[in-house]
Amino acid sequence: MQSGTVDIEVTFEAVDVTIPDQWSAVSTDLDDMLIMNFFISEVCSLKLAKSVWDCLTASLVSLKAGSALVFNDSNAYTFHSYFDDLSGRVGGFATLVSENEQLNVAPDFDEFFRQCMGRFDSATPKLASNEAYRVLVKQ
Repeated sequence: MQSGTVDIEVTFEAVDVTIPDQWSAVSTDLDDMLIMNFFISEVCSLKLAKSVWDCLTASLVSLKAGSALVFNDSNAYTFHSYFDDLSGRVGGFATLVSENEQLNVAPDFDEFFRQCMGRFDSATPKLASNEAYRVLVKQ
């Protein structure tokens, strides 16, 4: 490892959170960070499904002390309140960042970018987002 760099190993395990046999053997006990990026919005409608709640609870409970929990999703009350309720019920997390906000970006697209967009008949990328994000640390 070079000075000033960080080695990162990304692990992704595809499991169906509605099927306990698929997620019950998955543990986050060795992970330094668990990222929920637009995940809660996908499962939030299943909030009455015991398996989903149990899977998420088990994931948060098994995080080791010092691990980060990152949440990023649309700023719909249903989504961030689900996450806040989940992490609050599990307990043992300190909040580093908790924001719900409208983000607007005003990039200065250069001429080359504009030519490429025109060449591929593509619209300008989405430049605004109403999002909620949290960064918590397991105590």
